[in-house]
Amino acid sequence: MTATMQFLPDSRYTTSAMVRRLFVEQALTHWRLYAAAFVLMAIAAGCTATTAYLLGDFINQAYLHKNFHGILVLGGIVILVFAVRGGALYGQAVLLSRIGNRISAANQRRMFHKLLNEGLGYFVDRHSSEFTARLNAGATAATIVLNLLVTAAGLLVTKTHIVARHAHRPPFVRIGNKFPVFGKTFPGHGTFGRR
Repeated sequence: MTATMQFLPDSRYTTSAMVRRLFVEQALTHWRLYAAAFVLMAIAAGCTATTAYLLGDFINQAYLHKNFHGILVLGGIVILVFAVRGGALYGQAVLLSRIGNRISAANQRRMFHKLLNEGLGYFVDRHSSEFTARLNAGATAATIVLNLLVTAAGLLVTKTHIVARHAHRPPFVRIGNKFPVFGKTFPGHGTFGRR
């Protein structure tokens, strides 16, 4: 008779507990830089939503009003918005990179000190490349997870900005902008937006 072993998950190693531990041990020490990165994400999200909103006005100036001066003004505004968005995304990437480098360096220091405290028997059966791989991969794992979570939060902010910008428009205009066939099907609510 064989006994089946059941592995009960330890509450310390669940996904939510590990993410909570990452935030408490790693992210909270860099909360000022993360706050600045979130501000830059919000600026980039606002610029993305503004660009999508201005596209309707741009098309109206070009096709409905045939106003060349309006096209130039809106084109200049769109260029300015894209420049601000690019600067915000660059600043966000630099801040997240700095935070990641600091977290990786701290983890490498902790792992290296742990290795120094091990006895000689620990090193006999292992190759030095294994230790190097553990130092590199293990130290950057926390950074990768935190950057993924922060980037996902930034994408959520972007989607929220876009939905908020287009929520006041009639549904046929919103659908018509995504699918031009619907815009032609319902007169008065064409793909060229607001009249």
